Amino acid sequence: MLGCCFVAIGIVEILSRLFFLAFQADPMAILAIARSLEIASVLFIAFRETGGLACIGIIPARVIQGVGRGMIWSAGFAGIVAIGFLLIYAAGGNPLHLFHVRLPESGFRLMLYFIVGGGLGPVAEEMFFRGLLYSYFRSWGLAAALGISTAFFVMAHPQGSGIPLPQLIGGLVFGISFEIEKNLMVPITIHILGNHALFCLELIA
Repeated sequence: MLGCCFVAIGIVEILSRLFFLAFQADPMAILAIARSLEIASVLFIAFRETGGLACIGIIPARVIQGVGRGMIWSAGFAGIVAIGFLLIYAAGGNPLHLFHVRLPESGFRLMLYFIVGGGLGPVAEEMFFRGLLYSYFRSWGLAAALGISTAFFVMAHPQGSGIPLPQLIGGLVFGISFEIEKNLMVPITIHILGNHALFCLELIA
């Protein structure tokens, strides 16, 4: 199943890039379509291969519970981040420099950015990095699953020079929450709320 999903996602990524090069369409609109197709592909393949979605951590009866648990995790994580911010400020630093996000200037593209980067992107990424990769490598042990899925997650978000701290911390938190809760809706919710929080901080800054 992992191989089929990997191929399907790879095809979507290649086609989306070719489409952009051929027609010079809005990259955010293309990304929205690509992420939607990737989500649909993973759901279709998982259901076709196993007859359900539990193999990637999605259990219909526990979706709402997972969202609620994800909100609790997010609140706790936000509290830890707030303490970290205060400590950095007290040391004379600016913690906002650690979480820089380039947001579009226009209203429509900004709204689309929030939809894709704050909604479709987190869902697609959690399905792949936690639902597929983490679940596949879990048989190798907790450390292997957490390390490999987080490493791939970080590599998928190149940030230039320096340590990709948000991606590194995020990957670990998403993986740990998935391990504890056994519900993919938990890291999906944390990821969505976390991305929106980063975007809002950038707007404020």
